[in-house]
Amino acid sequence: MTKFHGLSLPSVSLIFFAIVVVAVGGLDVFLRSHNDAADEDRALGVRTRIGDYRSFNPIGMLPLSLLLALNRWPDRATCLADQKTSILRWKDFGSTTEVEVCLSRVFVETTTDDEIVAILAANGFAGAMTSTVRSPVNSAKTRVFADCRIRTPYCGLTRNNFWHFPFEIYAFSVEIFRDGSTTLNIKAHKIVK
Repeated sequence: MTKFHGLSLPSVSLIFFAIVVVAVGGLDVFLRSHNDAADEDRALGVRTRIGDYRSFNPIGMLPLSLLLALNRWPDRATCLADQKTSILRWKDFGSTTEVEVCLSRVFVETTTDDEIVAILAANGFAGAMTSTVRSPVNSAKTRVFADCRIRTPYCGLTRNNFWHFPFEIYAFSVEIFRDGSTTLNIKAHKIVK
């Protein structure tokens, strides 16, 4: 039987596996510790809160993509190509998570649904609809929904990176939930042609 420093190969494999499990578990606990969702957030349906970013989705296992997106796009100014018109840096976004983070950054400072509709229209979205919805916790919320057509300036993107090789043409629909002037959740849905 093959030995490594006096241990059999199956023993070494088991030790290595145990170290990997402990390391991944520790990383998961560390990454999930960034979630600041408090009881008042949970009462509104928010399961994840990191700074001013909120989401109805639980933070999940190993939320590395979310934390990287929050780090890459730390505030409203970094997300915008044009501060006056609130045009986002669509060509710089590498994932749906980055789109959601940046829309969250922009809408956290937006106080009315009409302002949200105007910003969505400036970014190429059409057919924005606003409605009042009730959540499972009976808190009245506003839902804003809009679509972007493929190849529309700004939000209609053509991507060429190694995740979507060689070309994947897509756009987004967005769904924004608010409670008063507080943005609670933004969900971007990728529409692939």
